[in-house]
This record gives sequence, structure tokens and C-alpha cells, in this order.
Amino acid sequence: MAVTFILTDTQKGAAGRPLLSVVIELVLSNTTAITEMASSDNPSLQINGLPSISESDSASSSPATTKPPSRTARLQDVYKAMRPPPFTHTWYFVHERAPTDSTAAATDYSSRQTTLLEDIKTVKPFMQLLNNFPLANLKMKDSIHFFKRGVRPVWEDPRNVRGGAWTFRVNKSISAEFWTEVLYMAVGEQIGGVVSPGKFPSVSLPHPSPFAFARPNAEPTVPPLTPRTGDDICGLSLSRRFSSDLILIWNRRADLQPSVDAIRDVVLAQLSPELKPKEGSFYYKRHSDHAGFAEVVAAGAAGAAGKAEELTGS
Repeated sequence: MAVTFILTDTQKGAAGRPLLSVVIELVLSNTTAITEMASSDNPSLQINGLPSISESDSASSSPATTKPPSRTARLQDVYKAMRPPPFTHTWYFVHERAPTDSTAAATDYSSRQTTLLEDIKTVKPFMQLLNNFPLANLKMKDSIHFFKRGVRPVWEDPRNVRGGAWTFRVNKSISAEFWTEVLYMAVGEQIGGVVSPGKFPSVSLPHPSPFAFARPNAEPTVPPLTPRTGDDICGLSLSRRFSSDLILIWNRRADLQPSVDAIRDVVLAQLSPELKPKEGSFYYKRHSDHAGFAEVVAAGAAGAAGKAEELTGS
């Protein structure tokens, strides 16, 4: 007999207990009752002067019988079996306010960033994030960032300074669905799998890619999905604009062109057909090509040097 559990975070029973717990206890209690009925209904063979079969079995068995597990132990076993595995990486979620007159500098991104959720390493907090942060409430020119733990969503971070990002300009009517799907690709390692070979399963993609060798300087002898080492996915961002949203996928190495192309290819291959962007609505750009890059990197280096001096007392 197969039992199907439907998990719903918000549904509770009349007594305020989660339905999942009630259903599991009901199944366990019914299983116990059925077992007891089966054992009581089974006939035993009794012969004069000889013990019954059940008595004989008990006598021949070891006197130290194993105590059956308690209801609590059985419930814990069920919960463990149903618990999803953790993500390969731990992520965190940041809200970045748009620059205002009161902001010290438009390039001072870190002062406008607030961490809203940390240690996203399982499905539960990830789904809570998706369900409780509606993009419609995001103010104009505000941004949100979903990044790996230890990587700041700024250009001057050591893991970002040599990298870049794919930018997809997405109509607001479908940006929420687009954002959700690329987040799924990130935590599911579909994107990371094409830039971090040897760590994750390979990703099945149509080959040759319709966008392969689109750049005139691309090396035609190197397939775009050839494994490359040294690259990594740093995080994803969404920036609110007037008629569309900008969705970015940051990677660590902008100089590894096959890896850069593979990121684009896997996104275009995995997106739902109705969400696929039109050609010309997405592009890749190195962080160092942005205006103000040198300024923020220099400021970040100066700040790090100042902290080092404070720690050493020099």
C-alpha cells in the first residue's frame, strides 16, 4: 500500500497541529492496530501435552527480547526519511536600496545593503524566501541579491573583481517567474555544473548551441561546453527598472569565454519556453568595464588596508 503525503506549510488541523504530523501519527496508529489484529486473529496449533507453536517459538527465542521503538522514535524516523538533502552551497539574501541624496556616494553599495536572510542551505528557507518577498513591493531602482555565503554582491569583492555578469532585461509581467526559475537553476547546480566540472553532475544541453560562437573573437576549435576550471557562480541579482527588470548572473572569471558562454547556454536551455528572452535582450559585461569600477576597487583596497593597520596597531 502506497501512502502519499502532501506537504503544506500553512495548513493546520483543528487543534492547531501541522497536518503532516497528524497524518503520520494516524498512519502509525493504524499500522499498530492492524499488526495487533493480525497477531490476535492468527490461530495457534495446540496438542495435548505439547506447547502451542507461539509458546514454542517464544521458548526457543532469546529471553532478552528487543523492545519495540516508541511512537516518538518512529515519528523521528519518518521525518528523517522525508527530510530533503541540503543544498551544495549555502546562500544568503540581500536587499539593496536605491541611492538617494542622503546616501554618501552612489558607488557606496555596501552601505545601502541589508541582509534579510542568512544560511539558506535547505528547501524550507529557500521557499519561505520566494513566498514572502513579492517583487511587486520592490521600489524603483532597488535591487535584491541571492549570493553564496562569503561572497559580497559588490564588484570589489575578491571573488568578483575579475568576473562579470550576464544581464537579462525581462518584462515586468514575467520577471517574477524568470527570477524564480534562475534561482532554481542556481541552488540545483544546473548553472554551477557547467563552470565547476568535477564537483557536480554534468548538465544535458542541446549541442551545438544556437548561440555558440556568436562572438567574433570566440575560438572555433573549443566547444562552448568544454569543462573549464577556476570559474564559479557567485550569485544572482534583480534590479527594478521602469518597464522591465534586470536579472544578473554573476560569475568569477570573465576571461574564461567558454565558461561564460556555457552559463548563457544552460539558462536559455532550461528556461520555460514562454520565458525565453529575445535575442538582443541579454548581454555579458565584465565588472571592470563599468564606470566607477576602478574607484570602488581602490576604495575597497584602502579600507582593507586601514583595517589591517588597526588590527596590527601600526
